[in-house]
Amino acid sequence: MRETSRILNETQAIARLGGWQYDARSRRMQWTGEMYRIYGVGRDYDINNFMQDARFYAPPDGAALQKKFKRAVETGEPFRQELVLTRVNDEKIWVRITSQPVKKSRRVLRVNGNVMDITASKIADLEKQKLRERLIIAQKMEAVGRLTGGVAHDFNNMLGVIMGYAEQALARVAPNDELHDDLEEIYHAALRSTDITRQLLSFSRKQSSTPRALNLNSAVEGSLKLLRRLMGENIELVWRPAADLWPVLMDPVHVDQILANLCVNARDAISENGQVVIETGTLVCDAAYCAAHPDYQPGEYVWMSVSDNGCGMSPATLAQVFEPFFTTKIPGKGTGLGLSTIQDIVKKYRGMIKVASREGRGTTVKIFQPRQIEPEDAEPAPEAASAVGRESGTILLVEDEEMVLKLISHMLSTMGYKVLTANSPEAAMERSREYAGEIDLLIADVVMPDLNGRELAKRLAAMRPGLPYLFMSGYSPGLLMLDPAAPFIQKPFLIKELAVKIKSALNGKG
Repeated sequence: MRETSRILNETQAIARLGGWQYDARSRRMQWTGEMYRIYGVGRDYDINNFMQDARFYAPPDGAALQKKFKRAVETGEPFRQELVLTRVNDEKIWVRITSQPVKKSRRVLRVNGNVMDITASKIADLEKQKLRERLIIAQKMEAVGRLTGGVAHDFNNMLGVIMGYAEQALARVAPNDELHDDLEEIYHAALRSTDITRQLLSFSRKQSSTPRALNLNSAVEGSLKLLRRLMGENIELVWRPAADLWPVLMDPVHVDQILANLCVNARDAISENGQVVIETGTLVCDAAYCAAHPDYQPGEYVWMSVSDNGCGMSPATLAQVFEPFFTTKIPGKGTGLGLSTIQDIVKKYRGMIKVASREGRGTTVKIFQPRQIEPEDAEPAPEAASAVGRESGTILLVEDEEMVLKLISHMLSTMGYKVLTANSPEAAMERSREYAGEIDLLIADVVMPDLNGRELAKRLAAMRPGLPYLFMSGYSPGLLMLDPAAPFIQKPFLIKELAVKIKSALNGKG
């Protein structure tokens, strides 16, 4: 019996399962050894009170447990309850309390039961729930990304049509004509809208980043109008640019992403009226500065900060702000990916991000980007001629979007080229077979139904050896897996840009 008792106690300890029994006639309780460990009490504890002891249970749980236990003793109704147990040392654990009354002649003789420490499984369940929630968020964002990418791509095509016709109309209207200013406004509005599509394509991962040397002040000023709309009427947006900023190497779309995320976070931290301040400046992290600030990396930096006078964060919250999916916002108001995304962007450019916050005192997020040293002997990029000259030759143009096909065909005709148009790869091969003359160049969209532009170029090259080509797309060449040397022009484009690209393709320069 002693050996059996020892084995029972050891197996209960492994299972974190304690047993109890209440004798209805003597009104006495018995415990197994594991019960003392679960409740964290010594052998001198009066176990008869454990169901009623308020130290162990929160009021709602304790009241419910007592009610169920009383019913089990009086009527023989079994019960099962999961609750948080506060042990004597104030440690909180999850337990499952189960009972099974034993009756004879409809009278309850005793109530057998157990208490199981289910903390580990509860934590595992909570983690699974978090993973499920994160998966749902990720799936939603993927769906939004797909939709956004598709809409942005189609919108890009329409912008190309607007820009193209506005550009050609401007070329035919005298500068002093009353229509000239209106056409110019249409043209510039479409040009600015292409930046919006680049942001949408970047969000949907259908546009690879294109870093370039830029002035952060100019980049921020380009976003201020949109940011003020994000803030709402109750929040003042203050812009404090520093003078003489060094250039940084960044994609302007990433600047927009950083500012939008930080400003939305700042807005949400302000409950009523408040202020959000955007600032820029420079910092030289020399040996002395790094010695005083060990978490900074040596170098010359341009910084941009967003500060708010909102609710701020506790040290515990501050320690988790860069964790993916961590958010203090209510469900449906945030994904917890904002600062995580910003950190990824900053790391991409080998920069630094610092967050300072105090509860009730607001938050400041500061982004440091390395100074871009521009080569002194760098030659300016060649510009297209102010006027497109007359050309000759035959071009096979393949584009599945009818309006874009018509526009580019008109551009090419304006330049002087003979244009063979096709709205599908199959139609392009048919035009090539039917046309007896020489075709000087193939211009084809890369992404088309049934057959992509690259495969079309290969098949036409088999029919017409040595046929030069120029690819075009609303997506960047990196995402299209194009050879970096392949002749390529990104939509939307201007007639001058197209003229330069055609000459390069015909000359075999890519």
